[in-house]
Amino acid sequence: MKGINEEFLSALKNLAGKRCWGVAAGEGTGSVVALDCGDKIPRDRPLRNVHLAEDQRRYKAELSLFIWCSWRLDSDTEVICGATDPNDNDGPMINGLMNLPDRRVESVDALLPGLDLTLRFDGPFCLRVFCDETNIEDDYENYSFFTDSRIYTVNARSVVSYENVLRKAG
Repeated sequence: MKGINEEFLSALKNLAGKRCWGVAAGEGTGSVVALDCGDKIPRDRPLRNVHLAEDQRRYKAELSLFIWCSWRLDSDTEVICGATDPNDNDGPMINGLMNLPDRRVESVDALLPGLDLTLRFDGPFCLRVFCDETNIEDDYENYSFFTDSRIYTVNARSVVSYENVLRKAG
């Protein structure tokens, strides 16, 4: 039987080959970023959040990554943006992240023991996630990965936890 870390790493590999179709970030979210990848699953009722793209209001993602910790988006030749950039809706963070929709995830690597994550997208883009939450007393999370049956969370000190979910259409 697989341990939770092995199960989590195996689940993360399912991002490879999936198209990123949604990015949520910007004013009011701090440096938090959400990526929607894979199939679009229709919602029973569209969300009313006008800050989300139409697809994100109408569909859930097959796989989603929600990042709270430090991150950086690179091209092959330069740093595009990162968690400490201004998150104005027309600012460098949002403009940089808008390079990801409609790109496929080519590879997924999680570096042990800290579970820092690297997602390489087609074209010159690479998203790097740095698990910098280490104080277990603060109960902060680094990132979460949503699948159809589980939500995996990389907590402080990169301890992985999960919860089983029943993801309905809406």
